[in-house]
Amino acid sequence: FVEEIIFRACMIMPLIVSGESPANAIYYSPLLFGIAHGHKILEHLGSPDLKNVILEVIFQVAYTTIFGIYVGYVYVNTGSLLAAICLHSYCNMMGFPELQAMIDQDYEKSERIILQVSYAVGLITFFYSWGYLMDPTYYDSIFYKI
Repeated sequence: FVEEIIFRACMIMPLIVSGESPANAIYYSPLLFGIAHGHKILEHLGSPDLKNVILEVIFQVAYTTIFGIYVGYVYVNTGSLLAAICLHSYCNMMGFPELQAMIDQDYEKSERIILQVSYAVGLITFFYSWGYLMDPTYYDSIFYKI
């Protein structure tokens, strides 16, 4: 909730109002959003496996930046902070996909196939519906009136 207010409402809106294009505002805000998630390294500073901790934090900063671009795009195109908050809440609840489970031999072959098909169907559906669902003319977004 707070992240969406800070990184979407308090950063994207002022950038656009100041004359920045919506596209640029969508990309600037998530950079800081991703970097803000770098604090996780402080939790592991005494770790004997610092190399893996650093790689994990770099990965987390990268995927939170990409996720921030996605949520910023949704926020700008829908004009709804509630949509961004719900999306972020849902993703926090679900967590990062267990991609390793698709090939992990600890799972039955049928379970791995179901998971692989589910991921494929989800990605295809996501990308196929993206343009339709994110058309700002459907939402009358305030950002395209500034």
